[in-house]
Amino acid sequence: MEDHDFLASTLGRLMTILGILALGAMSFSGCEGNFETFYIDYIKAPAASPACTYTTTGDTKEYFFENTVDVFLAGYSGEFYTYQRVFALKNMLAPMAQPANGVVESNSVIIKGAYVHIDRKGYKERFSYLVNPMIEPQNDGLGTADLLVWSEIEPYFNSCMPDSSGWPVVKLLDTIDVIVRFTGRTQGGVNVETPDYKVKIKLCCGCLIKSNVKCIGSNFPMDIPACCSIAPEGDLPCAIGSDLPIDCTQLVGCQGAGVCPTE
Repeated sequence: MEDHDFLASTLGRLMTILGILALGAMSFSGCEGNFETFYIDYIKAPAASPACTYTTTGDTKEYFFENTVDVFLAGYSGEFYTYQRVFALKNMLAPMAQPANGVVESNSVIIKGAYVHIDRKGYKERFSYLVNPMIEPQNDGLGTADLLVWSEIEPYFNSCMPDSSGWPVVKLLDTIDVIVRFTGRTQGGVNVETPDYKVKIKLCCGCLIKSNVKCIGSNFPMDIPACCSIAPEGDLPCAIGSDLPIDCTQLVGCQGAGVCPTE
């Protein structure tokens, strides 16, 4: 009987300890690669001009966008060009703060940056640094990553040279997958990482240059002055060469790019 009581008592204590450990694991979950605590929800829609700002609201994860780099336009910036995207992140850790008991918050996540690599043989992972944005527990946040840098785009540039009109022949150059994951640390000192997130990116030549009806039919090269005299129309994209089209009048020959392309 005593042995039975001892066994029952020991088993009870063991179950209590396991329960405490399980609660602790739930409270401090956020281990690297944990899907439920810190993860990339979706890619934000490109910011609109002229504000070029992002918020945690304003679009949904159902938003679909074809990530595009126009290599010809990226060449304007050359070595200074980077293809950046902003990601909606979620921190699902439970709040731990108890002000009445003097317990401060420990489950906010301070983002350190993102690991990025092209999903092809021969490409090494690189680190895209962030200036430590913080996401409160059970809240949404934003994270920016340089998905492509100029050294990764430059090899395509020779296939995107302008023709005699001064404009490139519009064509698709490549479609690549880029893998990104954000890394950070909770205020309590726990390292966290999001699962890998795959981004498909289209590299094209001239596909983001939008024709303007006022320039269609220009008699190259005689009508360059006439085309150049048109006031630029439309807003400049927040990042020229990234995702959003630019009206050709913003890039006319008086700026060294030839006349507007015809459709």
